[in-house]
Amino acid sequence: MPLFCQNCGQEHPAYVDVCPVCGHGQHPLLASAPSSAPLAQATYHELRGVGGWLLFLCISLTLIAPVTQALVAEKALRNLATVRIPIQTVLRLGSVGAIYTGLAIFSCIAGVMLWMENPKGVQVTKAYLLVGAVLPISLFLLLRLAGMHVDLLRIIFGRLLYSVVWYSYLRASLRVKLTYGMR
Repeated sequence: MPLFCQNCGQEHPAYVDVCPVCGHGQHPLLASAPSSAPLAQATYHELRGVGGWLLFLCISLTLIAPVTQALVAEKALRNLATVRIPIQTVLRLGSVGAIYTGLAIFSCIAGVMLWMENPKGVQVTKAYLLVGAVLPISLFLLLRLAGMHVDLLRIIFGRLLYSVVWYSYLRASLRVKLTYGMR
C-alpha cells in the first residue's frame, strides 16, 4: 500500500522517514491517501504537544503527587522529632519520610521533563510510575510483616491503579507518540 507525505501529499515508499519531495519528516501513524493529507496534517498538529490527558498527567506529576507525597513525608518526619520514641518507630518514620521525599522529587522531575517535551521524559515518567508503585508497596508490606498496623490493601490498590493507568496511557497515546517522537 503506497503512503503519502503528510505535508505535500506526494506518494513515497513506506520505509522513508523524510519525504523525498519536500523534505518533511514522516510519521508512520499518520500516513494516508492524498485526499486526506491535509486532514492528517491537521490531526498531527492538533495532537502534538502537551494537552488533553497529557496535560493532566503533567499537572499530576508536578503539583498533585509531589504535594501529597511531601505531606506524607512531612508528617512522618514531624513525628520523628517526638522525644523518646522506640528505635523501630525511628526506622519506620525515617524510611517513610525518606521514600516519600524522594518520590516527590522524582515526580517533579518526571513532570517537568514531560512538560518541556524532553524526549527522555516518557522513559523517566515510566520509571517513576514503576518505582512509585513498588517502593511504597514494599515498604508498607515490610511494616505490616513487622506487626505494624497498615492499610495495605488501600495502599496497593491506589498505587497500582495510578501507575497502571498512566503507564498504559504513555504506551498507547498517539499524542505521546507524536509529541515525543516515539514509534
